[in-house]
Amino acid sequence: MNFGSLNRLFGLSAVISLALGCGGNVSIGTGSGGEGGSGATGNTTTGNSTTSGTGGAGNSTTVAGGTGGFGGFGGCDGMNHTACVANFPQCLPVYDDECCPSCNPQGGCADCINIQFHHCEAAPNCKPASCGFIPEWACNGKQPDCDIDPGGSTEPCATAAGCIPAYCNLNLDCTTDPICHPIGGNICTAFCESLPPPCPDGTTAETNGSCWTGMCIPAELCPPIP
Repeated sequence: MNFGSLNRLFGLSAVISLALGCGGNVSIGTGSGGEGGSGATGNTTTGNSTTSGTGGAGNSTTVAGGTGGFGGFGGCDGMNHTACVANFPQCLPVYDDECCPSCNPQGGCADCINIQFHHCEAAPNCKPASCGFIPEWACNGKQPDCDIDPGGSTEPCATAAGCIPAYCNLNLDCTTDPICHPIGGNICTAFCESLPPPCPDGTTAETNGSCWTGMCIPAELCPPIP
């Protein structure tokens, strides 16, 4: 066997090793602060497909889930809910009550509570200058208390900032669905060597930062790499 054949054999072995890695395995990477240099080019392997991308400059975050990853921006502006929480303390999530909004006022308030993530911003003093509010748990780098009984509805989860609905995967037979789970910077990150559970349309597999929890969360929290 000549050297060319050996090289091709070693290259094939490397590809097979990657393909046998964690099914839908993904990770969060945060660059160093300051101006920083350009991030390195990396590969994210999801299922049987591989997506290549180039990291951002300075602070950058990649949040990925069972359906892919989300490329963070150099700053906090434009980050989605999960990426924003993952970038504490440089970035903090800002919430607003859509029933009585301060960020997008509609000239009145409805008799309801619907607290939603509005945007992400750099707020080292925990006092956003624009609108909305940053809850205390976010200021301290913790998670919200989501001990809420939604009674089979998604609306009660929206009464507390940072609480999201979590649904049973299609292999489970749940009597009450959904339940309220806290947002976290690692809910889209899995390192285990197992495939994610099948999820209902519009949702993706939730993780605990290590492996799948068996629950499914809104897919918008783990958007694919653009």
